[in-house]
Amino acid sequence: MPRAGVDRPLAPEGSDGGSAAGDRPAPAADLRVAAEPGMASDTGVRTLVFDLDGTLVDSVPDLADAARRMLARRALPAVSDAAVTAMVGDGVAVLVRRLFAQCGRVPDDAAQGEFLADYTAHAADRTLP
Repeated sequence: MPRAGVDRPLAPEGSDGGSAAGDRPAPAADLRVAAEPGMASDTGVRTLVFDLDGTLVDSVPDLADAARRMLARRALPAVSDAAVTAMVGDGVAVLVRRLFAQCGRVPDDAAQGEFLADYTAHAADRTLP
């Protein structure tokens, strides 16, 4: 059996997919999605997730500040915003490893958790859309 929105276009509730205006699809407000067996019938959006990788906001300033504070607590050299920009994109664990590697070191066991706690507390200090 065809699945609405997957194997066939969505259609207004109670119709066969056609419209009074010919082959044009129905207005979005009139569309209903049929639930598949085992799926909830509620089609409302409950969660929206964004990957904030710099395409929507420039988060590097706050990431770099958290990195500098973490490194300073260990008496390691500071890192520039530009250097952090080159290091981000593969997750926090990789970022922390790269921050330590630029100093010729490996991260201690507390480094990642400390970085995350600091960044979480300051994630919107300088981040801009």
